[in-house]
Amino acid sequence: MPGTDFAEAADREQTLSLLATQEFSLLLLNINTRGSKGLDLLRAIKGLYPGLPVVLLGTQPEKQYAQPCMRAGAAGYVSLVNAPGRLAQEIARVLSRERKV
Repeated sequence: MPGTDFAEAADREQTLSLLATQEFSLLLLNINTRGSKGLDLLRAIKGLYPGLPVVLLGTQPEKQYAQPCMRAGAAGYVSLVNAPGRLAQEIARVLSRERKV
């Protein structure tokens, strides 16, 4: 996206460090981020940055895992299998919803 800045983190600590030093309008988070277990990193991030929308990426099918992720605080969930066709769509959906709030 033109005019958009991106940052990448390799693990839990780097993710939390980036969030502490930079401002982001959305976080795209792999549920299997090194150093985290399940939804614990999502919960930690939402505890520290409750207004930050987080879109999770994971290996589980969306029909089975999207709702538990949303209950844990995610703004969206995309299965890695569907990511090529759905990721940009989900990011746009989450960002447009955040702007309306």
